[in-house]
Amino acid sequence: MTPYVALPPGRLRDLAGIRVVDYTALLPAGVGDPHGGSESLEFLIDGMSHLVGADIWMDELEVNGAEVLARYRGEPFEGAPAVTIHRVGAGQVIYVGTSLDDVGQNLFMDTLLTVAKVTPGVPSPDNVEIVRRVHDGIDHWFVLNHNTSAQQVTLPSSGVDLLSGKVISGPVVVNGRDALVVRSNATVD
Repeated sequence: MTPYVALPPGRLRDLAGIRVVDYTALLPAGVGDPHGGSESLEFLIDGMSHLVGADIWMDELEVNGAEVLARYRGEPFEGAPAVTIHRVGAGQVIYVGTSLDDVGQNLFMDTLLTVAKVTPGVPSPDNVEIVRRVHDGIDHWFVLNHNTSAQQVTLPSSGVDLLSGKVISGPVVVNGRDALVVRSNATVD
């Protein structure tokens, strides 16, 4: 058993296949060094390079069996691994050694969902929650608009809004701070 170490990931370092050898807090971009920025990280996904931002902190990683998914660009950890994946048995351990900007987070999550063979849910605007529940083989869609303004959504099948009794088909506008509960006419796989 590996002895406990104070640096992350602690007792999980063998499982993660990495060791944190240094870390630093990042100053807001342009204020001083070290700072992240919009192109401070390079992901290599399917042979394509994607430049994204890192902020708040950086872990400098030493790889011990993990595959490198992203590396830092610029100081203080130029070229060091930033994001790794370690395949263990039938599973995988992913270590993210920084806070990703929105572009990086979206790219990373899309990649993870693809690797995990998880299909994306129903697309929705920011702050609109869409949840599918199945009861007795019938789909029920709960659409919660957390915004103060109206938002448009499109569910994968038509149905009846159980709150208003209206038939829902195609794009539908959900008022601000309002909800729909739609019983679908077709089951979606």
